Amino acid sequence: MTENPTGTEGDHNSPEAATGTSEKALEAQFDAQFKARVQDDPVRKWAENAMVNEQRQALDEGLKQTVSALKEDDHLKSLPDGFVRGYVYDVANADPGFAKAFDNRASDPGTWEAKLKEVREKASSEFSDVPDKKVTDDLASAKASSRESSTEVKTDKGPTLEEKKAMGDAEWRKYLQSQGASSSVI
Repeated sequence: MTENPTGTEGDHNSPEAATGTSEKALEAQFDAQFKARVQDDPVRKWAENAMVNEQRQALDEGLKQTVSALKEDDHLKSLPDGFVRGYVYDVANADPGFAKAFDNRASDPGTWEAKLKEVREKASSEFSDVPDKKVTDDLASAKASSRESSTEVKTDKGPTLEEKKAMGDAEWRKYLQSQGASSSVI
């Protein structure tokens, strides 16, 4: 027989002897049961969901502030928030330094402001050719109104005062319609 570390040979009262399993097997069985209970614990699930929601809200608020800060630039003001937000995601994926500065913006605002300024300047130069929608709409409106107006001077002076006085009712209505008077006046 091999020597037992406890000094007793063939202890028939040990858990191993009673169940036929070793201590490590019992630990593994306990760990599996404990983990299963913990995974199904509704309080734990609620706490995890609350933490995830809190992190999501903090991320959304940080992104809103970042978008607002970037849109302080004149070239970026007219861009939609979703477009600028997508740009921020793109920059964060391409530049780990920007992502790290964003994550640490509360603890290291100096680095965050420097990175934000760098990205604002880069975005401003990249999007400087994008036309401003308001300016584009104003130009289109001005062009449309200029097409409707005429620079020609009308030489037809129309009927004289004496001719107008001599018109009958039907003639007068026809004249007013030709001058663009509304039907409520006629």
